[in-house]
Amino acid sequence: MNSDMIRQCILEQVQQRGLEKSICPSAVARSLGGADWRSLMPCVRAIGAELAQSGEIRVLQKGKPVDPRTATRPIRFQQSAQIAERQIAEGWTAEKNPPIEVEGGDRGDKI
Repeated sequence: MNSDMIRQCILEQVQQRGLEKSICPSAVARSLGGADWRSLMPCVRAIGAELAQSGEIRVLQKGKPVDPRTATRPIRFQQSAQIAERQIAEGWTAEKNPPIEVEGGDRGDKI
């Protein structure tokens, strides 16, 4: 599993959820790692921190922004308003950008 796949999966999932909702990092790990999803969690959180630092996503804890590098309790990822505005300007829709298939998942999950 490489970091580009994890990054893409995070961005796809937050985009699918929209601005008002968030995703759990474990959803990303589960969709990519199948039965071994727990081993991906540190990497998913680290890549989430990178995406938050670049402004591509927000990281929340109990609905409030947190620094993912120092947060120790459960966190959630949410699409940033900046990215949502860019997508609207570019005409992005879920219909035009369906989830991608990931090979090797034990449940045939889509991301």
